[in-house]
Amino acid sequence: MNICFTDIETTGLDFRKHEIIEIGAVLFHAETGNILKTFNEKVMPKSIELGDSKAMSINGFSFNDWIRSITLEEAMKKYQEFSEGSMFAAHNMIFDYSFLDEASEKTNVPLIFGRHKIDLPSLAWAKGLFSEIPIMSLKNLCLYFEIEPEPAIHRALTGAMKGYEVYKKIMSCQ
Repeated sequence: MNICFTDIETTGLDFRKHEIIEIGAVLFHAETGNILKTFNEKVMPKSIELGDSKAMSINGFSFNDWIRSITLEEAMKKYQEFSEGSMFAAHNMIFDYSFLDEASEKTNVPLIFGRHKIDLPSLAWAKGLFSEIPIMSLKNLCLYFEIEPEPAIHRALTGAMKGYEVYKKIMSCQ
């Protein structure tokens, strides 16, 4: 079984209103933890005027950096091929999956994951880390496990890679 640790960057927090502007993922073997491949695509938004300024500053969106971006439909097709048959995982699973599910509906490109999903904070909580890390942001989890946190400007592949690194540390906890 493979796990697809995914991170997305968006123009805001509302999956019904805002758009995916970047998808990053790390596909790895569940038993060995070995990375099989990575994925990173920038997506050109259709309604950038609806974007939230705070979200846009966090992910550093600029038209210059997205000049070679692709359509949402193209990105979803590539992501589908990349992740097919794996288990979905994310730091904030509900957030990322809600945006991807909405994108799947808009583009008619189905997500082909197994029915189980992994949420990093829930996994950390189940391992008993809630008393040591009361706010389980990705930054706090990285700091707890002595992993360099994401830079101030977030990128999807960087977030996915940090999530993968934290996942491995959580799974090694007794």
